[in-house]
Amino acid sequence: MLGAGAMLRGATVDVSTTGGGFSQNTGAVLVATSLRSTSGIVGDVALPGTANSVAAIGSIAVTSGNFALNDGGSLNVAGALTANNVTLSADTLGVTGSIGAVTLVSLSGSAGGIALSGAAAVTAPSILASGGAGGIVLSGTALLGQTGATIDVTTTGGGITEAATGTVLAGTLLSTSGVTGGVTLAGTANKIGTIGTLAVT
Repeated sequence: MLGAGAMLRGATVDVSTTGGGFSQNTGAVLVATSLRSTSGIVGDVALPGTANSVAAIGSIAVTSGNFALNDGGSLNVAGALTANNVTLSADTLGVTGSIGAVTLVSLSGSAGGIALSGAAAVTAPSILASGGAGGIVLSGTALLGQTGATIDVTTTGGGITEAATGTVLAGTLLSTSGVTGGVTLAGTANKIGTIGTLAVT
């Protein structure tokens, strides 16, 4: 546990545990060019620090726990991140690696949006994606969802754009809070069973 006022800083922060997870107080600070886990983490990873600055997440496998990180700037998931549930919040959120969860993936890019690029893959039975003012973009061969998934998308600007080479897989695609901007899902391999409530303004 990183207590209030504590700071953990490093170009590469490599954290592994065999129990107890990895956590911080909201007043603690984690600063890293890369956050990763060579040997895995057992237990919850809870990093709610309001001043956290992590540029990239490398490969992290969490067993018997969830992964949650709040970041105050631009965050990119470059490796393979897995956990029971994954929650990521940043001003700008990118994925070039993969995110997989047993139950839920929740992504938020409050200012600069969410960008899945290259061979990015985000998979879980339930996915929440809030692109804020920057919207949501899928480029390259990016994959969002899995067969039967429920995907709930929201933006306050920028809309949602998918390249023809991208893929969206969902049992249900919906928007609880609406999408501002156009929605263009051009992926030729898209498979969406049902479109639920989805208001585009």
